Amino acid sequence: MTEASLCALDTILLTPKQISGRVNWSNEDRPSSAFSFSATLRLNDEPLNGLKLHGHAASDGLVGWLNLTLAVEKIPLERLSYLPRNSHTNKAPEWAPQSLHRQYFAARISRRYAWGNNRVLPHDKWREIASPVDENLVDAAQAIRYALKAMNIQGVVPEPEFQPTLGL
Repeated sequence: MTEASLCALDTILLTPKQISGRVNWSNEDRPSSAFSFSATLRLNDEPLNGLKLHGHAASDGLVGWLNLTLAVEKIPLERLSYLPRNSHTNKAPEWAPQSLHRQYFAARISRRYAWGNNRVLPHDKWREIASPVDENLVDAAQAIRYALKAMNIQGVVPEPEFQPTLGL
């Protein structure tokens, strides 16, 4: 992949995008405790093949975690993990900011996987660098608004209908 490919992905991220149609969280084809959706996006009001917003969220359990990912084909440009189930330790790839190398994020600590910190092709999801979220996200609705703004996406993503349970 060339610098031109990276620049094309930069442009997609920076250009305002619109959600096509209505987003509906579904638990079909998912484990019983998770919702998901996949929404097609338009770029400059034109559909772009492979440009999608993917969401995964808890449907029940102790914590209402949420993941939103903006992807082109299978390349994640931006991802937000709100109250994630697992911890994460950054690797130390040469492309990532030195200040984020080996940074540890405990489970339930929200984090962002920004394209600016992971701008490399081929893209290896397992080497992605996380960074702290620069806002205090108090609920799923605020996390969704934050992610859409960071991803430059216009449209509505409703909150998933999380049902807190004791997980028994």
